[in-house]
Amino acid sequence: MSYPPPGDPNQPPQYPSGQPPQYPANQPPQYQSQPYGTPYPTDASSGYGYGGYTPHMERPGTVTAACVITFVMSGIGFALSALMVVFFGPMWSSVEDDPATYNLTQSEIDDYSDAHGAIAGVFGVLMVLAVVAIVLAVFVMRGSNAARITLVVIGSVTGLAVIITIFGIVWTLAIVATIICLFVGGSNDWFRYRSEQRRQGV
Repeated sequence: MSYPPPGDPNQPPQYPSGQPPQYPANQPPQYQSQPYGTPYPTDASSGYGYGGYTPHMERPGTVTAACVITFVMSGIGFALSALMVVFFGPMWSSVEDDPATYNLTQSEIDDYSDAHGAIAGVFGVLMVLAVVAIVLAVFVMRGSNAARITLVVIGSVTGLAVIITIFGIVWTLAIVATIICLFVGGSNDWFRYRSEQRRQGV
């Protein structure tokens, strides 16, 4: 039997029995594939993951509290505004039908007519704002930062509009509490986390 001469390119290299093959010192190390189901490492400095993995983060209680306050106060505000609109309508009709009963001059009737329209308009706007605030609170619970900012703006406008009413102090305190809750207790981190989730399509 003949053997191929040393250095034959068609013959695989022969190693002494039991001795592992030797690799050049400058050869880069070989890595094994990541086992299935093992999460990728996360970037501790940013709090968010990379490589398609983001650690789970629960919604802070402060965000939930802000939304609950919004639901309750907006519902009450809508109901009260609707009652005021319903109340002023029949009252104005009564004045128009029998102004002598109220001992009003024509000038006073005209002033009352202007005031009635303005008051009805204000309460109508408050009803719309209440509905919008409820819708925004739903999106805030889902982690929409744009809805959070919009809710703060609407809350501020509503607070300025009702501060002169009998319920103004209560309303203003509720609005201030809502705004504070939307920005404390890890709320900012959670909204950034939800934004990152949407960017990743999660």
